Amino acid sequence: VTASEARTGAEQRRSEAAGRREVAAAGPRREVEELERDTTSLDAEARARELEERRRQLQIELEEVSQTLAAKRQDHQALGQRREEAMAEHRRKAEAVERE
Repeated sequence: VTASEARTGAEQRRSEAAGRREVAAAGPRREVEELERDTTSLDAEARARELEERRRQLQIELEEVSQTLAAKRQDHQALGQRREEAMAEHRRKAEAVERE
């Protein structure tokens, strides 16, 4: 086998290997191209991100409203306590007046 024949044989084997790689990669490459063209999945991902952000915003609002409600509940309880104390004081005074 001469050097020229060896070079030609090696080039032919490389060419055949490149062809096999091209054939093997064609299917996956086509699938990737189809996915890139398919905007439905991209639109769905964008919508999912938007919905997740909206969920976070609503969660923050809910927490704020819950804190406001808790503060109002405490205010209401304090007012009820003051009312009870005022009624008790009024009863004591009324009883004192009745005893006199």
